Amino acid sequence: MTLPYTFGGRRWRSPVQFGYAAKPWWKFEHLQRFNRILMPVCQRLYPVGADVAPPADIDALARWMERWGLLPADKPRAVAQHQLEALTSRPVETVEAEGMPDTTTSQILRLPAEWEPSEAVVITWPVLFPGFWGFYRDLVAAIAPAARVDVLIPDAIYAPAVLAYLGEGWHDDRRLRLLVTASDDVWVRDYGPLTCIDKAGQRVMVDAIFDPPPTPFANDDSFPVRYAAHQGCLGRHLALHLEGGNLWSDGQGTIITTEGLYARNFPMPVDEVRHRLLEGLGAETLIVVPSLRMEGTGHVDVFAKLATPDTILVTEPRSVINGRRLTEVAEVLRASRNAAGHSYRVVALPSVPAYCNWGVSRIWPSYTNALTVNHRVLVPTYGFPERDATALTTYQQVMPDHEIIGIDARIAVNAGGTIHCLTMQIPADPG
Repeated sequence: MTLPYTFGGRRWRSPVQFGYAAKPWWKFEHLQRFNRILMPVCQRLYPVGADVAPPADIDALARWMERWGLLPADKPRAVAQHQLEALTSRPVETVEAEGMPDTTTSQILRLPAEWEPSEAVVITWPVLFPGFWGFYRDLVAAIAPAARVDVLIPDAIYAPAVLAYLGEGWHDDRRLRLLVTASDDVWVRDYGPLTCIDKAGQRVMVDAIFDPPPTPFANDDSFPVRYAAHQGCLGRHLALHLEGGNLWSDGQGTIITTEGLYARNFPMPVDEVRHRLLEGLGAETLIVVPSLRMEGTGHVDVFAKLATPDTILVTEPRSVINGRRLTEVAEVLRASRNAAGHSYRVVALPSVPAYCNWGVSRIWPSYTNALTVNHRVLVPTYGFPERDATALTTYQQVMPDHEIIGIDARIAVNAGGTIHCLTMQIPADPG
């Protein structure tokens, strides 16, 4: 629930909101001591345990979907159940529990830029967060015309549920692939594989350490090696605590990140962190900008997006709390040079008012949290008509050869991230 008001034609929202958040609170180690109070509340808002104890059959699945408001409003449960049964014939693949061992090769890697050709985009279907299903339906519809969508589900029983919710036309669509695999959370950008290309033209999926406090999720941490094995790709381990949302690559030897990278790897010396990152991802130049204050991830995609090799989009510095930080970010980027020796053009995107969700999470909505995939750019919008329009227009001016698509991300941002955070692109096979 958001609290929008209008004063003199200008849209305003309360600095404290109570929005549906995709966070598995009951899994957080530091909150488990409050489970006697927390669990009954969570069970009213989320299907707690649905990832480990799924519905036993189609009848139970239909009842589960009805309980969480996922059945079409115009269809009785019996009709919906018949539709679910018909959808069980859709092939589902399983990502096996064991992944490919680490590849010890001297090949130098290259991490492609997001605007390079992609084979697929990986998303983790929000089985635990029914309030997110509508947003994910929009996400799939926007990605599928440009690239295959690999949808991760915790059990095959959810395949017909996803297909039914997506609507007509997806049953035999090869743009959609359903993969059964264990997962802990939906933020696949941070734990998905960093897919590089080696000198031999082979894809190598790099597996960094994913254990952001306070959520050490083992299933998510091991996903890259399992997915690499399923794809038939080589794998390589990177001994750094690193989330995918905290780096942009231009595919030409430059990586942009934040000072949060050093904090995540403390007490490792800064020079060692830089060396491991550049060597592990085959880059030559590392540009480090400040993180935002009072923002939980410390990630660069929350306030900046590398749009082209020499153009970076940055949130305008209108925030009272982070205005100075954003100004510093822009100054650092303007003073920097990429690996090719070129300077950057820094273009401002409108700011969106920050708010505190449930008095716990500080939320920083941003238009930079966008996904580029095969000449499409999926840009989050937030219900501020003028700012949304300005953001989309700016993207079109900066990326004129791309189709710019706005997606309402007001519900997604309640947990701190939107489109970029919830997706991970897989570069196309050079061969």
